[in-house]
Amino acid sequence: MIKLNTTAIESENHSSDVVIRYMNIAHKFSNDRIRLWQSWLDEHEQQRLARMSKPYLQQQYLVSHAMVRSVLADMSDQLPQHVQFEALQQGKPMMVPVKGQPMLHFSLAHSHGLAAVAVSQNGPVGLDIEHLKRKVSSLAVAKRFFSKKEYLDITSHTQEKQQYRLLQYWTLKEALVKAEGWGISVGIDCLEFDLDTGTRPLLTVLDSRIVPRERWEFGQFNLLDEYLLAIAAYPSPQNPSLVIDCAPWSWL
Repeated sequence: MIKLNTTAIESENHSSDVVIRYMNIAHKFSNDRIRLWQSWLDEHEQQRLARMSKPYLQQQYLVSHAMVRSVLADMSDQLPQHVQFEALQQGKPMMVPVKGQPMLHFSLAHSHGLAAVAVSQNGPVGLDIEHLKRKVSSLAVAKRFFSKKEYLDITSHTQEKQQYRLLQYWTLKEALVKAEGWGISVGIDCLEFDLDTGTRPLLTVLDSRIVPRERWEFGQFNLLDEYLLAIAAYPSPQNPSLVIDCAPWSWL
């Protein structure tokens, strides 16, 4: 079970297990704002941005990375352009810790014009988000990527509810893979979730060669009535359930 707080917290108050900020990346921003955000990017980010040929991909990359830098900067008491990153073994980016500040872990996701970033100081975090109108062949995808138990659960629902059920499983699996930093080589059909526990999604690993961290807690909720969001994170010892602070990114 999660406790969801949709009111923004002050940067010096990190009582939540996970801070989530989201943004409509299709918004029309002023040229001055675009230039400001570009000035925050490091050399590697500038090069990646320059290699993108399609304007909407450039805006998606720039806005989402500006949001990540802004949120991390607020929570680590520094300027966005001073936030530094390093790549872990699987290529997952991690913020370089600031002396005297807690270690911040983050995960970025975007879908159909919305970007969201999750930040935690309890440990690694994984975030996935999907648009509820996403066109998928529910049964074909479920048969290929999900466990037999999950597939049977999806097919037990009416046709109009099958896609939502599939997205519930899909986002949870993606959130866990991102939190672990496993990459796309891990077979997500070996990660079996139970959605009917009455409290929170529970994970069973069907392949002994896959060894996840032991403390994961999972949360899932709808956002803006159009998106489904899933989170894999570490709860803090003082919180009986995962406490999530979710609010729009205040970029002005």
